[in-house]
Amino acid sequence: MMTHGLTQALLATLLSCGVFLVVSELQVNLVAEAGPGVSAPYLPAGVRLIASAVLGVAGCVGVAAASWLVASQTFSTAGGGTLLMIALVSGFVPLLALMAFRRVYGIGEDLRDLSFRGLLVLAALQSTLSPLAHQAVFYVSGAAPASVANLLVMVAGDMVGCMLVVLALAALWRLVRSR
Repeated sequence: MMTHGLTQALLATLLSCGVFLVVSELQVNLVAEAGPGVSAPYLPAGVRLIASAVLGVAGCVGVAAASWLVASQTFSTAGGGTLLMIALVSGFVPLLALMAFRRVYGIGEDLRDLSFRGLLVLAALQSTLSPLAHQAVFYVSGAAPASVANLLVMVAGDMVGCMLVVLALAALWRLVRSR
């Protein structure tokens, strides 16, 4: 029999994995890529932000698992090690960004003191660190062209994707609460 905490972690992992896969599929159908793994806006970045901030490690595990699946399609010729690096970067760099942000700004785990300005700073931090790490993986592995131009598109795309997802969730929350 699973404990309550383990059940919650499993549900958080499955939820973040499923949402990341759905949003990644929307991304493919709605937004053209500037190159392999490079598009603006990048809506899954918003899922990474929410998964890491709200669901913690379990959410990041789900994002990493989903990223493995997405990367195996996007980078079909990449080896398992490259896919693993992409998945780990996608899943856990947002958590590292969150941890650094919380430490610098003195924000608790419950994020109760997180202001909209703070959310923008967190999104900007994640939207910079994640593309930097992805570009490093692309450079080392050769899975995709690594360039400053691609990095800049990824940073802008991640930031816009984060804001679109956060604003969509805020609008949905407001709609649900008004009923």
